[in-house]
Amino acid sequence: MKPSVFKKNPKSRETIDLSEAHGITRLLETRYDNVRAIQVLKNFAHDRDLSLAVTRLMDAYQDQARASEREAVRFRLKLPSKPPKDVKTSHELDIISDEFIYRTVVRDVQGDVFVLSRTVRTTTTNDRLRRRGH
Repeated sequence: MKPSVFKKNPKSRETIDLSEAHGITRLLETRYDNVRAIQVLKNFAHDRDLSLAVTRLMDAYQDQARASEREAVRFRLKLPSKPPKDVKTSHELDIISDEFIYRTVVRDVQGDVFVLSRTVRTTTTNDRLRRRGH
């Protein structure tokens, strides 16, 4: 009986192609940039609800970054530099308004849709990554 070409060899190592490796790295860089931006901006938030909302968004981004880090380590990809644990500022700037913070965060989230959709669209050869969406 011949071996099937459709069955996966359990001893073979999971692989990804170049575009998938780029997608994992790009998603991780994007999440690190998002976390850095929110760390800075939340220091200037005046509204408590806005501060809570951006902190929750940052927590979600950090969870996604940890998942992408695990994938990068699994496939032996070079990790970009992590953002600092926290960013504190010594100056109170009134020119950075809550409206500016809100618009900046919303614009970043909208921009992330492009990165995520491109990453998912180019993930074609690794079923596990495609199902997970990185």
